[in-house]
Amino acid sequence: MMDDQQGKSAIVKTPDLEFIIITNPEDSRASAVRTRVKQHVMKDIGRSRRRPKKKIQFELSADPRSNVGPTEVDPFAPFPIEMGATEKRLISIIFEVDNQQRAMRSAWFTLGFFDEATLYIILSNSAAHLDRIRGLECGQKSLETDKFHLKALQSINKRLGQPDLEVNEGLISATSGFMCHNAVVGDSEQWDLHRRGLSRLIGLHGGLEKVSSSHLRESISWVELRGAFMQDIELIFPLPDTWIAKHSMESPRPLRDEPSSLAMRHYVEQMPGSKSWRDIFADLKYFSQLTQAESISSSGSIWTDANDGGGWTNVLLYRLLSWRPLEEHSSTAQDLQECLRIASILYVARVWRKFGCAPVRTSGYTTKLMSFWLRRSNDWSNFWPLEAWILIMGAIEAEDSVRQYFVSEIEAIAQRYSVTLGAVFEEVKNLLWIEDVFDVARSTLLDDLRIKGSFGR
Repeated sequence: MMDDQQGKSAIVKTPDLEFIIITNPEDSRASAVRTRVKQHVMKDIGRSRRRPKKKIQFELSADPRSNVGPTEVDPFAPFPIEMGATEKRLISIIFEVDNQQRAMRSAWFTLGFFDEATLYIILSNSAAHLDRIRGLECGQKSLETDKFHLKALQSINKRLGQPDLEVNEGLISATSGFMCHNAVVGDSEQWDLHRRGLSRLIGLHGGLEKVSSSHLRESISWVELRGAFMQDIELIFPLPDTWIAKHSMESPRPLRDEPSSLAMRHYVEQMPGSKSWRDIFADLKYFSQLTQAESISSSGSIWTDANDGGGWTNVLLYRLLSWRPLEEHSSTAQDLQECLRIASILYVARVWRKFGCAPVRTSGYTTKLMSFWLRRSNDWSNFWPLEAWILIMGAIEAEDSVRQYFVSEIEAIAQRYSVTLGAVFEEVKNLLWIEDVFDVARSTLLDDLRIKGSFGR
């Protein structure tokens, strides 16, 4: 309590609050009141200083054209290099609606804001996509593509040559960019070399768990998945937690315990010990139905709005590339299992392409599928729709003589089991299909079979 000549003031405390009651405005100038106010304010400031400092993390994710329209690059975007007309054009191309660089774009493009070598290789990769659109053959590159590839190499080599080299995330992201470049141009040998380098850099950095940026972590798995798909080899890096959380391999699917068709029930009876593909098939069915439903509800915009390559497609491809039935099964079943694995990869590859992933080269898979099909010895009579599904996946993706081989095998199925070709396609659609992805290819295939229009859709 405080008294002065002008009146009375009181200080009242509660456990959480402190009130200063003034009966005369002049009391606010009293030294005791002013001291009390300062003590109260400084108390919270002092507490905040004594608290442990929290590590603040943030990640930039931006479309560099967002503030200025669809064709111009924002002049205030924080690029680490000087941006001329060519650089701006290649950046703008990445964000065109019909461009096939959408897959995982928000992850890998964001890395270019923080490292010059990464941005140079992103520009080279954009130019390489243009090379493909212009009809350059696999492995051929334009002067523009080589120019930015060389700049990226010079930037990264300069750092690698420093005696006090620090393996930071910029170096890791640039190396992953080179792996993406190798996948785009189809250079598997260089991709293998860069993957070994990336693995070593990550080890020197302290392991994947030390990678702080989720954009970089997803990009590492993305570029490895692209190159592993190109060669049909297993992956060495585990799936990112963010992918698993969205598309868990362990979450129950309604189709896993109950086969969804008569063909699948017969398959389970004949291959009781083969669970790998049954679980993969169940997840393929689940996500295919979900994707088709979302496509209908979004009027098809799901295919252009998504920038993660579909998400579930990445997880399923990882599983298919990791599953090696030729190493797991007896000689009687291994060819059948391998045919199912390859056909499933072809199925997901076409969905991947629809979601904006390019290039997706599948000729190696169709040739391999034909070679295993030629040496098969299983009796398919009880689950021939599964046989037809394998052949149709091969025919849709194959070209020239390989395609004609699959077409003739599809015709043979109809004759062997006394069903119409229209019934064959209906059975396959009921088994595993996404209309938005496969219906156009189905029509083309029906043209090849010379029955278009005779059996309905």
